[in-house]
Amino acid sequence: MSIFSKNALSSFFGLSGEDYIEEEDYEFENFGSLLKTIRIEQEFTSSELAEKSSISQSYISQLENNVRLPSDSVIEKLAYALIGKDFSRLTDSEKESGTFYFSAESETKKFKEIVQYLKDARDYMKIKDIPGFRFDDGETSLSSDERELLEGFSKLSSQSKQQLISYLNFLLNS
Repeated sequence: MSIFSKNALSSFFGLSGEDYIEEEDYEFENFGSLLKTIRIEQEFTSSELAEKSSISQSYISQLENNVRLPSDSVIEKLAYALIGKDFSRLTDSEKESGTFYFSAESETKKFKEIVQYLKDARDYMKIKDIPGFRFDDGETSLSSDERELLEGFSKLSSQSKQQLISYLNFLLNS
C-alpha cells in the first residue's frame, strides 16, 4: 500500500493547469521516489540540493534510490533546502541546535509539511515489510505495544539489534 498521491503534492506545491502533476492516482510507495519528486518539483538538481542542504550528492542519490534511509536531522536539512533556504549559511551553533529561520509563516508551514511527508515515507519504509503489518485506511494494524517495541528496536545499536534478533529466533524456534 502506498501513502502519498501526486494530487496531494500538486496541491501542496500550489500547482494547477499545465504545471499540475499528472496521474492523480499515482502514489509513492517509497521514500526515494517522494524525495526525488519533491526535488524536481522545486526545480533542484541533486547537486544543488546537496549544496543547499550540506549533504553529499552521493548520499542524496542513495536516499533517492532507497539504498539508505535518513535520520530526522537529515530530513530537516533536506526540507530546509527544498523550501529554498541554504543550510550551509547557518552558524555552527544554529546547525547543532537544529534552529531554522523563516521569513514568513508560509515558509514555516511548508517546511513542517515537507518534514512530515518525508518522515512518514521513511517510517513507512522501515515497517512495510514486517510480516503481518498492513495499512487500513492510513492506520497501521499494529497495537500500541507493538509500535512501542518497534520504536525501542530502532534506537538500539546494530550489534544490539543483531543480538535481539538472534534471541527472538531462538525463542521462536524452541
